[in-house]
Amino acid sequence: MSHEVVHSYNVQQTYHDVTPYVATAMRDNSGMRLFFGSGHYDLMAAPLSVKRNYTHGGLPLERITAHDYPAGHMIFVSKKALSTLSSDLRAFISGDQ
Repeated sequence: MSHEVVHSYNVQQTYHDVTPYVATAMRDNSGMRLFFGSGHYDLMAAPLSVKRNYTHGGLPLERITAHDYPAGHMIFVSKKALSTLSSDLRAFISGDQ
């Protein structure tokens, strides 16, 4: 592909940060908990971006559970990551985390 074609392609990336809305919901509902599962190789929702949002977004950290998995955006594609994610979700739902 030529340099002209690459640089003439005008892509407008948008990012919708819903963190303020989640923070409001968590303030209004003291029983609300939040689970984040991120793939190490995820280019859409990179683990450090996710972590930055929940640590700097006014969310109550004591009610947040976050895990990173050795996978990409679709964590469930890796059987090992899927198994770990499933265990982590079960523990989160049952209140063991």
